[in-house]
Amino acid sequence: MKFGEDLDIDIKDYLGRVGPGVTIILSILYKEKIYEAMYWYTEEYHLLQFPEEIEKDFGNKIEEHEEYDNIMSHLLTVQADYLETAKKLDDIFEPTPETDPTPDDPNQEEE
Repeated sequence: MKFGEDLDIDIKDYLGRVGPGVTIILSILYKEKIYEAMYWYTEEYHLLQFPEEIEKDFGNKIEEHEEYDNIMSHLLTVQADYLETAKKLDDIFEPTPETDPTPDDPNQEEE
């Protein structure tokens, strides 16, 4: 989807799960340069991470870009349903106690 005159963002691929969230790779065309960005989401949280190079071209962080709210609104409408998608995707890496401190069974008592 096009944002402003020079920015076009599309979902490239659903990579997998990281922790409780779904990770998507985005394809970005900005001023005729191609970049990739990461978008991570759960039912409650939505995080967008752009590479440093494009933020240098913007002159600010993505959160400060004039189209940020429109980009996030667009991603919220086009992202696949979280619960259905999270079930279908594999973990990108094996969780460790440092990265995922929640036990597999929430009813399991701690030792």
